[in-house]
Amino acid sequence: YFGNLPITETSDVILLLDEPGVSLHAKAQNDFLKFIESKLAPERQVIYTTHSPFLIDPKRLDRVRTVEDADGVGTVVSAEVLGTDADTVFPLQAALGYELAQTLFLGPNTLLVEGPSDLIYLQLLSQATEALGLEILDPRWIITPVGGATNLATFISLIGSNQLNVVVLMDASSGDQQKVRNLQASGHLRAKSLMQISEFTGNKDSDIEDLFAESFYLDLVNGAYGLKPALTSADLTNKSPRAVVRVEKAFEDKQISNGHLNHLRPASYLLKEQGTLLAKLDAAALAPVVEMFKRINALVE
Repeated sequence: YFGNLPITETSDVILLLDEPGVSLHAKAQNDFLKFIESKLAPERQVIYTTHSPFLIDPKRLDRVRTVEDADGVGTVVSAEVLGTDADTVFPLQAALGYELAQTLFLGPNTLLVEGPSDLIYLQLLSQATEALGLEILDPRWIITPVGGATNLATFISLIGSNQLNVVVLMDASSGDQQKVRNLQASGHLRAKSLMQISEFTGNKDSDIEDLFAESFYLDLVNGAYGLKPALTSADLTNKSPRAVVRVEKAFEDKQISNGHLNHLRPASYLLKEQGTLLAKLDAAALAPVVEMFKRINALVE
């Protein structure tokens, strides 16, 4: 039976569903779509109307027909999406946008980092280790910057229901460590899936920049800002174990760039000059990076 209608194997039936699943949660709507696909559609013609992007399969847009009320014409059913008004096509745009977010920025193996500079450094460091025949970061990892440590906990909560393999690489100095650890305790993140840069640098407080020798990071800063005279270790009077903090204090003291260090600029400079700069990193300098890559790669699925 489908409702009160007896359906036999010999019945010629077309199922017409008007806005099915409107009261369901988004995930439940997606489950209902799978039910239609697996239980109803193989044997029966199913036609349904919807405004919900979660009842549209972005992998089968060839099945979609838009319906609009055209002035002077009436109801028009069409497979020509480009000729459809923005309101009508919005559910399609939303479905495609959701699919894009799942595939472009996330993947079965997702490595969450705090910012875009982390992404650049990890990609370039993997190139440097590969050139020396050392461990690289497994290409199956999708590196996703989340816009700062404060967003890590929220981001993990949002994607935790997607059955993804998520690993977090964060600065040891972040004030949000406890929030992330709470997510581990609640089952949103595996016990070994939270890694701190300090585990590989030997310093209690560390940023990803501390994987480099101080002299190398100063080369990046000096090149990025075109500093003349260049900053040297003697200019770094702050005793913090974090290189970025030491450089920030020197920027304040010398009023370089209004006393503000943009963390992305040295990373972008390394990206631009990688042909010359990466060659300066030998196996000894990359030893902490290799250890980090091994730990991360051990969690790939």
